[in-house]
Amino acid sequence: MRRNILLLSVLMLCHPDLAPTQMPPGNPIEYPKTITVTITNPLDISRPSEPVIIPMADIQTTSPDFNRTFFRVKRLADDGFEPLDIPSQIRLVPAAGYGEELVFLVDLAPREKKTLEIVYNPSGTEAPRYPEKTQAFEKWYTGGVNVAWENEVNAYRSYNGLLDYFAKSFAHLRLHDLPADSYHHEETWGVDPFVIGGKPGLCGLALVEGNTLVPLYAGKDSLSYVHRAFGGGAVCAGAAVKTLNRGELILEQVFSLFDSRHENHVRIIPSRKNSPVAVGMQANDGETVRFNARAGYLVSWAPAGEYGTIAHVTVFNPADFIGKTDTPQGHFLTLKPDASGAVSCLSLGAWYRVSAGQPKSQNALLNHAAFLAKCFSNPVKVDMR
Repeated sequence: MRRNILLLSVLMLCHPDLAPTQMPPGNPIEYPKTITVTITNPLDISRPSEPVIIPMADIQTTSPDFNRTFFRVKRLADDGFEPLDIPSQIRLVPAAGYGEELVFLVDLAPREKKTLEIVYNPSGTEAPRYPEKTQAFEKWYTGGVNVAWENEVNAYRSYNGLLDYFAKSFAHLRLHDLPADSYHHEETWGVDPFVIGGKPGLCGLALVEGNTLVPLYAGKDSLSYVHRAFGGGAVCAGAAVKTLNRGELILEQVFSLFDSRHENHVRIIPSRKNSPVAVGMQANDGETVRFNARAGYLVSWAPAGEYGTIAHVTVFNPADFIGKTDTPQGHFLTLKPDASGAVSCLSLGAWYRVSAGQPKSQNALLNHAAFLAKCFSNPVKVDMR
């Protein structure tokens, strides 16, 4: 054995190609600059996967040399291990009043003040390849007349001024290869359990004319809609929808859906300054409705035949609430614009399939609606230095 080892050593010395090689030195990825971000939860409840939105203009004011192509968002190392990146995304919403924004999600404990770092290199390009968790399509399905967006737990589409949703059986992205058969019958991937017809669906809007609601949905001949998709990637996707009456812009809706969350963040910008807007949720046969103006939510729960049970939630800031109107087609919440001139709310759809067994009460859904409402009315505070 020793003779064989000696022979091998001699051969390696005589033939350099057989000798052990050493990797040439590389160039470490360096982030010499840091922006410190402190996020404060004002509530005494935990907020998992809380969306954080920072205008890029604010970042560039703090750090004029910030490089949007060479940065990461990091937790501070507090357990002896190098912290993983917090996946982030720079988005541009194609709607009035928006600029580019940095978006990411954080977990916050009750009353927590969490400090993060945005580390960057002022020069070069080193964009991370985070897994795709959201996507959006500006011209989707049925001849491209829908705009659609999704994360791994829910999918939504808008058409004729209506918001529809797709419920999923397992966490995945689906809209890019939805089967051509009827999505209104359950498949292994999930189902579209929401049959709308001439009703307001989710977030069908109406103008408020005195004591009358003037619908802006369901294909009135004078109405038209312009769809724009945005985002897609690790954190956020959505759509902007303009509603026009005989070519005149009436209002614009923006829907934002974040990774791992069920609800859309909805922002409505009316053309008429300080004009209130009625946000609709369609009525369903056999439904149970729970409305809490003081907490800020409307919940509907209904049996849906082969679909099992469907449920819908609208969340609003009680300070914006003007009144509620019920019609045979739906329930409408009239909300006033905030200081920015926009009406804001949250909207989500949920599904309980027949094969999974049906919940015995609305308690879990009501608790979730109350949680969302509390968070919506008490946003996190973001400070940078």
